[in-house]
Amino acid sequence: MDIDNLMDMYGDEVLHICMYFLKNQHDAEDAFQEIFVKIYKKGHTFRSQSSIKTWITSIAINTCKDILKSSWRRNVIEFSTIKEAGDHYYDEKKSEDEVYDTLQELPDIYKEVVYLKYYKEMTAKEIAKVLGISVAAVNSRLYRAKEELAIIFNEKGLGVNG
Repeated sequence: MDIDNLMDMYGDEVLHICMYFLKNQHDAEDAFQEIFVKIYKKGHTFRSQSSIKTWITSIAINTCKDILKSSWRRNVIEFSTIKEAGDHYYDEKKSEDEVYDTLQELPDIYKEVVYLKYYKEMTAKEIAKVLGISVAAVNSRLYRAKEELAIIFNEKGLGVNG
């Protein structure tokens, strides 16, 4: 595996994942380097059962999670937009801050799948591979996240249009 080529192809996405999880440019850059060192060292373990993108994304997410655990930081996930939440669409007038604040109220287990599904536009199968869970678990978490989002939006008076 040519690490320079992989950095050119996936570097921006990996850095975005790092910023998303770590919320700090310095930490994100450190994580970025750590991730590509792991990719270089573990390149021989890649199996074409999944795409290289899925494999790299998995390494990036797991590395960021490890960093957050080791430094006792809270996992605050930033969503700049949300394209949809289940079968419900939210008024375009809702501010990005309201959506962001509401998403922060979801348990981390749901934030991950919502981020990967709606922000990274991954399929349930890809998410399952990245997180090391079954497709059924992904779908279950997405369903529960959508239910919780609808409840939270309604409680905040933000309204859900069905």
